[in-house]
Order: sequence, then C-alpha cells, then structure tokens
Amino acid sequence: MSDEAIQSGSYDSAAQIGESPTDIVKRWDLELSLADKEEKEWRKKAEAIIERYRGTKQKRNSFNILWSNTETMRQAIYNTLPTPDVRRRFRDDDPVGKVVSEVLERCADYAMDVYDFDHTIKMDVLDALLCGRGLSRVKYVPDIEGLESDKSQGEPPEQESMQRLAYERVMCEHVQWDDFRRGPGKTWDEIRWVAFRHKFSRDAGIEKFGDVFKSIKLDQVADEEVKKADDAVSDLFKTLEVWEIWDKDSEKVLFIARSHKTEPLQTIDDPLGLDGFFPIPRPFYAVEDSSCLVPTPLFELYKEQAEELNRVTSRINNLTDALKVRGVYNSVLAEISALMEAGDNQLIPATDVQAMIESGGLEKHIWFMPIEQAAKVIQILGIQREACKQVIYEITGMSDIMRAATDPHETFGAQKIKAQWGTQRLKKMQAECQRYVRDIIRLKCQIIATKFQPETIKQMTGLQMFDTEAEKQQVQMQAQAYQQYQMQQKQMQGAPQ
Repeated sequence: MSDEAIQSGSYDSAAQIGESPTDIVKRWDLELSLADKEEKEWRKKAEAIIERYRGTKQKRNSFNILWSNTETMRQAIYNTLPTPDVRRRFRDDDPVGKVVSEVLERCADYAMDVYDFDHTIKMDVLDALLCGRGLSRVKYVPDIEGLESDKSQGEPPEQESMQRLAYERVMCEHVQWDDFRRGPGKTWDEIRWVAFRHKFSRDAGIEKFGDVFKSIKLDQVADEEVKKADDAVSDLFKTLEVWEIWDKDSEKVLFIARSHKTEPLQTIDDPLGLDGFFPIPRPFYAVEDSSCLVPTPLFELYKEQAEELNRVTSRINNLTDALKVRGVYNSVLAEISALMEAGDNQLIPATDVQAMIESGGLEKHIWFMPIEQAAKVIQILGIQREACKQVIYEITGMSDIMRAATDPHETFGAQKIKAQWGTQRLKKMQAECQRYVRDIIRLKCQIIATKFQPETIKQMTGLQMFDTEAEKQQVQMQAQAYQQYQMQQKQMQGAPQ
C-alpha cells in the first residue's frame, strides 16, 4: 500500500488495502458501509411503509389503502404455483436431450412442491410491492451421515469416521428486504458482489465456523426485556451479525463479522459453480429504473394521494361522531327527559296535559340542534374520498372490474374490454414476476444437473437411471441407431419416384 493512500485514508482499488486477513476484513467493512449509505434513505422509507401496512402506527380514523392495494395486487401478480417446463431450445432429433429435459423437469417440479416454493415467491412479491425489491436465493443442502467402519474386517483407524452423502436438496430461501447488500452499479450486470446478513448464536456459530467463534464477543440482543435481564441470561440470547459475501471477482464466498477485525470467519471457493456465480437471480423490482438499482417503493408513487385520503376519511369520521340527536327542552315539562330515555312501546304519564295542549303540543317544548349542514358536508366528503381512491387506482393500474365493482347491466363484451385494459399496467409487473421465477428455476436446475448424484435423482423422479458404463453405452447406441433410422427415412422420402 502506498504512503499517500495510508495518509489520506483513500484507496483507488481494493488491492491497495492489502491482502492480509486484517486487510480483507477492513476492505469488506468499507464496502458494506458504502452499500449501507447508498440505500439508507430507502430503508427508512421501507420500514415506515411496512409499519403502515401492518397498521401498527396507523392514525385514528385513517383509511389503510396500502393494505387494500397490496393484497389486491399480490393476487393479480402471483397466485398459483408455476409448473416447470424444461425443453430443448431447438426441437432437433435428440432422444438423449429429450430424456434429460424430462428428468430436469421432474426434479424441478419435485423440489418446488416439497420445499414450499410457493410461499417463498409470495414473500418475494410482498417485499417487492411494499419495499420495491423482492429476492430469494437458491441453496444446495447435502445431507451427510457418518458410517461406522467394520472393525472385524480390519479397517484402519483413520477410516472409522467415514462419511457418505445420504441425500441432497436444492432449496429456495427468502431473503428479507433489509438483509441484503450489493456492490455499486447502475445495472445488475455491473454488480461484482452481493451479501446476505445472518445472526448467529454462540452454539450455531461454533457449529458453522468452529473454535474461532468461541472467543468472539456477541453484541446483539433483539428483545428489550432480555436486555434488562442479568448478564448470564442476556448472553444466552445474544447473537453476532455475520455477512455472507459472494465476491464474483475472486470467485470466493467470505463470512465477515464486522466486529471481528482480525480475519474472516470463513473463506470458501465457489461452492455452486453457477454460470453467473451469484446464488440469486436479478431481483424482482416493482418499479423499473434504468439508471439506479436503489429500489423505489410503489407506495411512494401515490403517497400524497393516500395522505389526502386519510385526511378526508378523518373528517368524515369526526363529523359522523358529531351527528348526534342533542337539544334542549322546557324544564316545566319534566316528562320530556323521561320520554327520551323510554324504550319501545313505553308510555310516559303527563301531569299537566292541558298546559301542553294550549302551548301547541309537545314539539313546541323541544329544540333540537341542527345537523343538516354537517350531513351535507359528509356527503361531499364521501364524493371526494371516492375521487381520491380512483386517482390511486389509476396510478397503481387497478380498475373497477378488479375490485368486483362492475355494472351488472353491462354486456359481457364491455366487461371483457374493461378487464383487458384494467390489467394493462399490471402486465409488465406480471411479466417481471414470471422472469424472476423462471430464473430461480433455472438456477435450481443447474444445481441439480451439476451437483446431484444419480441415486438422488432416482428418488426425486421415479425414473430408472443408467449408472454403469455398459448401460450408458447401450443408451448411446440406441440413440445413434435412432438417428440413423431418422436419416434413412428422410432419404427415402426425398428419393425420386
């Protein structure tokens, strides 16, 4: 590292920081700090939007249009578990390729059904609609079990703790919106690293990273009540924030604890061997932006209209509370008070009927507070509230037919046209969701094709696999014979009559 870089504290490249374990931790601490700074304002907005969606800090007499819109759009964008379709790009005469496609399709269908792929994608869509970005990662999970050696056969001691692969899984795991960081870039192709945040307890950290985790100080406690407990109880529930960093340039995965400055907790070579290196597809963005990867929450596009809707709703509720039957009465007629409290079919005896008749009747002794003006204002505010909702629906792309508010007297053709145009703006988001799901399935299929053992694929698909070399050669011979047969048929069809 140059003296100028040390004195100024600035670096032109990551290589200037150094290659020692301490320098590596320092470099990634800086990278994560810059990533935090770039998306700091977005995270504040996203947190406030989620609180609003949950209604935890909702103002009194407000209209939670965010929850209503989000739930409606979730069903419009994604509502059914997709069916994987694995096929050859070109429909050539290739029996082997056809069989491979069928095997991968069955494997993908099995993995999506067994490991609750549907719920994961629903969480991604929810994050995209609320925060602006949804994301899941694929994980290869091998199940390793130990094998005890047979000492009667005289096996050496070093083979007593042999292990074997019992089963394999390829899973899709939802990444919470605030547990993801990325490197700088305006488009996804420019991103050189991504990171996922984990929180390890003492036992989980030792199991994952070994003895190095025993001496690390844990620094996070989620529950406020636990913080007030004694040190022994508090330490039991403490965790350490660890970042799992996928660096495309070095093709390594690093586990960094920013509070542990001496070295990375773990560094491993590319564990999956994916074409794009990252274990994630391009994230699902609700609002596209060609110049920036900082998400834009959809709610920000109609926030002002939502605030106006809340103000109008609050006024309507306040005026409704004021619409009460109130008034004054002549104190000479004591029966009037009892009359107001009387129940159905209950008569109140009058003590001076003649005086009441001479004065013009009972209504001449009661004066009610006028409420007609307030009722008119409520009607006007109701119209204004509907207008606010329609503006929001125009911005978000939802039509009245999506809200089941069609006119029963309309023709079928009119309703079909309204449905078609009402979903035009949602089609772009639906297409983006389809692209996102397709890319995840591709990643899962690539892991299955490169990592899984034939025995695992047998169990997943129910198909007979060809394990021995003789069986493989037999299949190849059959494929070649089939291709020769196809060529002969074509030549016969093209021969002159």
